[in-house]
Amino acid sequence: MQAFIETFDGTTVETDAREIGSESDAQAAVDALDGRMVTSASFERGEGAVLLVSGGPGAYLASLWNDETGEGVSAEEPGDSDGREVEVISAGQSVVVPARRILSRARVGEVVASYVAGQDRSTAVEWAED
Repeated sequence: MQAFIETFDGTTVETDAREIGSESDAQAAVDALDGRMVTSASFERGEGAVLLVSGGPGAYLASLWNDETGEGVSAEEPGDSDGREVEVISAGQSVVVPARRILSRARVGEVVASYVAGQDRSTAVEWAED
């Protein structure tokens, strides 16, 4: 598995490709996200499925994409939505998302751990069609 960590500096994007041999390698890639310039890490297993984690300390987004079908789903905290929206930096862009799509570091860690273990959709979150 590989992780691609993107650093955004104005109009320039630098990509750091890392070999992910363990869950701790994957968690280190997530820890590199700072919510300002380093705001995107994609995890690829080579079978068409890609896990994208973006944001940074205290406010993460996670989504799964299938490159073969073009379909995607986003992780959401379980429970009722109160309709609030939150602004977060994702892949170098300011985006406004439903508050229930914002994951804690612990929750995004569970999503990443499941993906590294070969499970696409972690049961720690709900998944919504994009």
